[in-house]
Amino acid sequence: MNKATQNKLLITARTSIGVKHSALDCSHFVQRAYQQAGMSYPYMSSAAFGNEKNNKYFAFVGKNLSSKDLQDGDVIVFGGHMGIWDPQGCNQITIPLLGATAECARLKNNAPFLSSRGDDTRDVGVEYGRTQWWGDYKVFRWGEK
Repeated sequence: MNKATQNKLLITARTSIGVKHSALDCSHFVQRAYQQAGMSYPYMSSAAFGNEKNNKYFAFVGKNLSSKDLQDGDVIVFGGHMGIWDPQGCNQITIPLLGATAECARLKNNAPFLSSRGDDTRDVGVEYGRTQWWGDYKVFRWGEK
């Protein structure tokens, strides 16, 4: 994916910061961002997406990679959850997007992982921007098979 496409993807994904999981789950979040950036693929749950043998649209890059080996727009899949790697995260939001500025202020960090977030504090799902991985994770990259 070239830099212009990466930028379009990340800008698109950032517009959904703060959307609750009940309105947009993680796998739909990723699919919608890629689709709006011009890279369509059929819907896949995080479990289906994480099966590197059956994922025809994304190349499996590796498991448990360090952040220096990740590229903008890589899809991270772990523990029934997925999102898009964005090392600039909230630092790049320069226009007030619906809910985005409030969500970024709440996080008080760079938030390099874009995804939907839990619906409330009791939700065991991963909140938008949380970078703590639960166990092993896989990294996938668009169209590099």
